[in-house]
Amino acid sequence: MTMRKAHWSVAEAKASLSAVLEDAKTRPQVIENRGTAVAVVVSIAAYRECIGDPDDDVGSSR
Repeated sequence: MTMRKAHWSVAEAKASLSAVLEDAKTRPQVIENRGTAVAVVVSIAAYRECIGDPDDDVGSSR
C-alpha cells in the first residue's frame, strides 16, 4: 500500500473521493480551497474519539 498525500484541493478530493475516504482511515485528510484549509475528513473512529457517537442526536439542531 502506497501512502498518498494528506492535503487535497477541492477538485482533487471530488475526483478521488474514494481515495480520500480510504486514506482517512489511517490519517486525517485536509481539503483545501485555493490553498486554504476548509475541511478535514477523519475516520469514524477518530471522530468518535473526539466527539462521541455521531448517531447521538443529543444537543443537535435536527
